[in-house]
Amino acid sequence: MSIRIFLFLALFLSYSVSTEQISIMSYNLNNLFDAQDDVGKDDKAYLPIELKNNDDHIMGCLQVKNSKWRNECLFLDWGEEVVQKKISNISDLLISMGESQPDIIAIQEIENLNVLRMLFSNIKALGYTDFALIEGEDFRGIDNAIISKYPIYGARNFKIR
Repeated sequence: MSIRIFLFLALFLSYSVSTEQISIMSYNLNNLFDAQDDVGKDDKAYLPIELKNNDDHIMGCLQVKNSKWRNECLFLDWGEEVVQKKISNISDLLISMGESQPDIIAIQEIENLNVLRMLFSNIKALGYTDFALIEGEDFRGIDNAIISKYPIYGARNFKIR
């Protein structure tokens, strides 16, 4: 069985780094999902409760063997207000860092480009100018991303076997 590791290769436009320091922060967002069903992904736990009150959803959740995940699938109310609160908390943390804010944020556990755009628009005023998402192969829709104060030239997914 091959182990797959997803790495980012982000190429940044040339800058004189001899006199400039670049700071990089790795940040696991612990499942930053939007409140919409991402077709083709198993994100059924991260939906508003009103979308969970149907037989198809309930039957799908009952198939989940892990009781914690099954209960999240059935009862977690993941609406727009929850998403906005989580994004606000992330933004507040970055704001609280003051001059120590990182130049580049390597993000783990973000669902998709939609929620990445939401987060980026919330922190753009801090000097961030670019972002990229790497669509992973995780069936739940958990991806990786980069937000940067420097232009991103490209980002790729590498598989190591």
